[in-house]
Amino acid sequence: MSKRPIRTLTVAVATVLAGLGWTALPTGAHATGADGYEYGGLVRLTGSATDEVGELVSELVAVAGSCVPKKHVTTIYEPTARVYYGLLDSIYVWQDLAEAETIGCANPVKIRVQMFDQPLNGADLPATGAPAEGSGAGRAGAVATLLQRYQNVAMATGLSFHQLTTVVTATQSDGKTATAWCGKRTWTYLATLAGPSIVGSTPTEVSKCGA
Repeated sequence: MSKRPIRTLTVAVATVLAGLGWTALPTGAHATGADGYEYGGLVRLTGSATDEVGELVSELVAVAGSCVPKKHVTTIYEPTARVYYGLLDSIYVWQDLAEAETIGCANPVKIRVQMFDQPLNGADLPATGAPAEGSGAGRAGAVATLLQRYQNVAMATGLSFHQLTTVVTATQSDGKTATAWCGKRTWTYLATLAGPSIVGSTPTEVSKCGA
């Protein structure tokens, strides 16, 4: 299966931050807002692998008159982040696109995408992004967003290691037969003042939900 090109993802950052209880941050290339954060641009995980496609073969037996897909396909793209630099700490606004597709049937598909970020310092709690949802005929996609704050001292000394995970839940139904499948992909990275640098990653894993 051919892989689709990496897409540049954009969202209304001010809206996302407001929904998380943050004041709006500037979006100009070198603008500095009243909150003291300077926008550093859109960055990608340095050294990251390509987009990943995971497939799950359907094991259901078709009911008369139903259409059971031959495969359930999940594509999780490379995440991007909008970086905001502050005096003592900095903020990444992560975004990641994921798509779910059925092969063999153009049944209605729904997808739910959510991001999680776990600092690996053994002290800080994980950050959880708001879930994003989408729907479509045979294929659906959604862009999840997550905000994470980093201490500048830790980033400058190479101690800010994190694990970023994108989780996908998808469903499809033709009105008679319904299936659900889940997928995830994880990146371990070092947050630096120059942007995130990948340490390792896992391929997209697709399975029956709860398996």
